[in-house]
Amino acid sequence: APAVDDVTHVLSAALIWDLPLGKGRKWLDTDGVANPVLGGWQLSTIFRYSSALPLFFRSSYCNVPWQFRVGCIPSITGDVFAQDKGSFDPDKGPLFEQDAFESVDAFNFQCGNGPRVSDYRGFSYRNQDLSLVKNTRLFKDVNLQLRIEAFNVWNWHSFTAPGNSYDGQFAF
Repeated sequence: APAVDDVTHVLSAALIWDLPLGKGRKWLDTDGVANPVLGGWQLSTIFRYSSALPLFFRSSYCNVPWQFRVGCIPSITGDVFAQDKGSFDPDKGPLFEQDAFESVDAFNFQCGNGPRVSDYRGFSYRNQDLSLVKNTRLFKDVNLQLRIEAFNVWNWHSFTAPGNSYDGQFAF
């Protein structure tokens, strides 16, 4: 089985572009009023993509008397997704098809026959932040910086398990 924290692919990129405007640049290379206003701009972005973590399923209806707290592992008997992950809409119902899992009646005095970690994967993560920065030199050692920053620019959602963090576990 894959590891619980297996992230197969990660792409992280940070880019800074000094806009070619103002003194010493390709355009508006003058000493006039245009340089303090139009010169010294930078556009930067941080982009991150990581593939999805593997899912593991546990049943909260576990009748194993010799264990104080155990999560029974249901067998998977069909397609676990009730909706396509690519077009998932929480308003249209649950993501998972509960009938695709072993019945809770099977957990009387045994912990289940399912895989510890499944081959199914959750949602990938992606994020892009942008910033526009204006640097203006006031004196020899003094720089004034104006920053305009936007986080999660494209409003990409990260659907995760209930709770404070996503650990790939879903309980039924």
